[in-house]
Amino acid sequence: MFASPLTLSIDSFFAAFLLSGALPSRHYARLAALFGACDMAASALGPALNAPPMAAGAIVAALLVLWGVLVLSGGSDATTTRNSVRISYLLPALFAVDNLLVPGVTPWVAGLASTAMAAGGFGLGAFTVRRLVGPARRRSWLGASFVACGLLLTF
Repeated sequence: MFASPLTLSIDSFFAAFLLSGALPSRHYARLAALFGACDMAASALGPALNAPPMAAGAIVAALLVLWGVLVLSGGSDATTTRNSVRISYLLPALFAVDNLLVPGVTPWVAGLASTAMAAGGFGLGAFTVRRLVGPARRRSWLGASFVACGLLLTF
């Protein structure tokens, strides 16, 4: 089965776009590189699992919705706590699950595509989200956006 690296890295774009409104910009480059590294590692390990590829999209969508619900419930206050920055570094590993479940993607291509998509997401998010969403509303916007993106990816 062939899967496009761009299709598998769209979750990195969405996550980076949404996180750009809540994280300091000094974390953007490290997180973009981590998205790529995790997707590359998962793509390298994926063929050994022989998992059904249809599960990949559902798992990524569920992770987005779950993360959004956690942010909305206050379990991960992405705008005020120092722990939220640390927690954000878990997202690349969580969103690499789709690459783990879809065999047939060249690992280094998947890593480069994911890094590029995450960098684009951070760039676009820094340009738009920080200008449109005030600091007081960023947590609710971030949580609702993760839920919305997860629901969109299910269709």
